[in-house]
Amino acid sequence: MKKLIAILGLMLACGVAHADIVQTVRPVGGVMGGSPNGETIALESAARTSTTTTGSYVIAGQTLIVYLNVTAASGTGGLQVRILGVDPASGNTFALNSAPTAVVATGSYAYVLGRGVTSWGGSVPATGVTATALPSTIKIQVTHSDSSSYTYSVGLSIGG
Repeated sequence: MKKLIAILGLMLACGVAHADIVQTVRPVGGVMGGSPNGETIALESAARTSTTTTGSYVIAGQTLIVYLNVTAASGTGGLQVRILGVDPASGNTFALNSAPTAVVATGSYAYVLGRGVTSWGGSVPATGVTATALPSTIKIQVTHSDSSSYTYSVGLSIGG
């Protein structure tokens, strides 16, 4: 915790605006001490009608799983989940996963990324599996194809 406070103090001293401060993924089990594993709620469950992008997450791990849980769907348009890397020099984002199939129905969906990842054996259907190196900072973007309402949450898990 002292390290986090020191880093935040340094960021503020260097002129980093409050909106630019990134969220650190909470280690699984609340264990602090350098474990690269973590999980967090990226977006709380809510009804949304337009594209939503999370704040930045600093991650340390080789595998990333993003969970989309849709509890109410209009059945039109659809949702696409993109995992975005953040360029540390400019803050610009770039897509880490290819354009996924639009989700138009209720249910749970998983997007799995990591070096050498070729398949997913979980009980949640893998909507996308991408073999890629992960940057240290990411954002998650849920794109709405139209303005119809969807209720969903997004979870994030990091594995070492």
